[in-house]
Amino acid sequence: MFRFTPTPVSSASVFWWCGKGGFAHRKCSLDDSLERWFDDRFPPLSIYHGGKDYLVLTEPLLERLEQKEKDVKVIREEKLDVSEVSSKRTDRSEPASKVFRI
Repeated sequence: MFRFTPTPVSSASVFWWCGKGGFAHRKCSLDDSLERWFDDRFPPLSIYHGGKDYLVLTEPLLERLEQKEKDVKVIREEKLDVSEVSSKRTDRSEPASKVFRI
């Protein structure tokens, strides 16, 4: 479920998201020109991502972890195909765990 909570932000933050050299330019929140993002101190990682999530692109991250981030141990990666169903769910009589197969 995507939740939006308005919060005050600095102009520097807005520039980073929208300006040259920031997220809008690089299409990534981390600097992809760096050889490595994580070192051997990074903890084991589980990644759960939505099958209908078009805001966060998980495949490029998974490729990067496999090809460049040799110190990162991915212990589980699971694609949740019905992740966006929660916004369309109107029948509240059944628990979410049954509806979403949690």
